Amino acid sequence: MTASLQEEIKVQPQASLSLEDLISPTTLDDFFSRTWEKSLLILRRNDPTYYNSLMTLADFDRCLQAALDSPTKMLQVVAPPGSNRKSQLTAAADIPRDRLYEDYLSGNTLRLIGAEKYWPPIDILLASMRESFAGQVGANVFLTPPGSQGFSLHFDPVDSFIVQLAGSKRWHIWEPTYLQPMAIPISERYLDKIIEKCEEDKLTPCEEVLLEAGDVMYMPRGFYHKAIAQDELSLHITLYIRPLYWLDFFRRALELAGIEDLDLRATLPPHFAQDPALRKSMAETFKFLLGRIGDRLSFDAAYESLARDQVRESTFPADGHFALISNLEDVGLGTRIERRRGLRCLTENTEQEAMIRFGTNVVRGPAVLSAAFEFMRQNKSFRVSDLPDSLSRATKVALVRKMIQEGLLRVCDRQ
Repeated sequence: MTASLQEEIKVQPQASLSLEDLISPTTLDDFFSRTWEKSLLILRRNDPTYYNSLMTLADFDRCLQAALDSPTKMLQVVAPPGSNRKSQLTAAADIPRDRLYEDYLSGNTLRLIGAEKYWPPIDILLASMRESFAGQVGANVFLTPPGSQGFSLHFDPVDSFIVQLAGSKRWHIWEPTYLQPMAIPISERYLDKIIEKCEEDKLTPCEEVLLEAGDVMYMPRGFYHKAIAQDELSLHITLYIRPLYWLDFFRRALELAGIEDLDLRATLPPHFAQDPALRKSMAETFKFLLGRIGDRLSFDAAYESLARDQVRESTFPADGHFALISNLEDVGLGTRIERRRGLRCLTENTEQEAMIRFGTNVVRGPAVLSAAFEFMRQNKSFRVSDLPDSLSRATKVALVRKMIQEGLLRVCDRQ
């Protein structure tokens, strides 16, 4: 069931990495059909510099520096298991740099949480991932001293790509005992009741993997693991995906039904938790609502609402766009264009108007633009001349320049 796929490959890295670069030569179609939520995927690059454009060891300090003005608790000092030292979560500015050096030299792992907020190359990679995964994505960076370990044996309720940037780390991985755990508070609260605390000798071994600089591993949520740096330090990024569940879909359908249904908007008895006598009447109301709720739930309404949320929550990547919007004269029919990474699109049309949504932006135009907007939604990269022939050449150029200015498109740097 969970046999891993391991490949040794030689692929030239790009200046800014995409999800396709991350898993190449595995295609996205193969990944989602064979690996996603099913098994490990281990790719060995045989090139310790492959991810240098993403982050180097020297960049770790620079990322910390960029986070100094943030009040967010994004820096975690993780004490190794069995050290009897306490871990600490704090803002980057709250620990002097010399104290961090001491923590690191004493065996503590330094973890940067949400590193994409402070390091643009990671943000650009996550933007690419947002195009393929419904849900939330994020990145944590781990710097572990030689021979040390960060977290003890555990599993994560999120899917992860582990990208080894420098040094090496040995991963010990065991099969899940509870499939596809959810990263929501109520689920995590009940997992302790569902899953007994597992010891290594009670788990089924899955894989022992030595990740070296340039390697990447995908791990589905639920797999138990621990990781230990080898004779040299280890710097790696964990890129995580908190997917949307069918539970999220039904929750949205219920919320939308409540807008129209007075009974669903009715409040619970104020003191129900302190008055067990109310339980019987509440159970009767619950049964009544459950019996007719299926007629109140709308698949289409929930789908459209969640799809719009996905579009609104996609963010504009830090890809140097200001340099493009002030220099559009060279954009012509032969120019190759690409949609900026991470921007999901929706098109909506009426008899009089065409509309395309991306991020928090909406561009409207006459109905004749509907085919062009849909073409932009469906194609990540194209030449200006490829736009539908319902538009004149001059209109194609003018429209692409407009969409560059609005933030959806950019001139492709991979001709």
